[in-house]
Amino acid sequence: MCNFFQKKKNVGRLGKNGFPFGFPEFSKNFRPDNEGSFDFAFIDADKINYINYHERIVKLLKVNGIMVYDNTLWLGTVAKPESSVPDYFKEGRVSAIQLNKSLAADPRIDISTVPLGDGLTICRRMY
Repeated sequence: MCNFFQKKKNVGRLGKNGFPFGFPEFSKNFRPDNEGSFDFAFIDADKINYINYHERIVKLLKVNGIMVYDNTLWLGTVAKPESSVPDYFKEGRVSAIQLNKSLAADPRIDISTVPLGDGLTICRRMY
């Protein structure tokens, strides 16, 4: 089995806990020779780019690999009317809703949302 820490030398510039600093660095260091080589990915990054991370991470994961997205319920705001959401949560709320809809419609993955904290969505790559 391959784990993230064995592969981190292939990712390039890494941030806290071995994860990329942001989407530009992740995208720049994404290499086709890494495709299908990861068992697990945990995504807790800039929420606006979660959908962009998803497309690349699906390619990095092995079939049956797991990816976990943090903050997918965004303090419960994804289930509230927009008018009741404070302004400083609105951009993240829209991004979380877009991601959740995209994940639910993606036939390549099987998903489960866990309502802990800000929400975790666990995805398994099917093919």
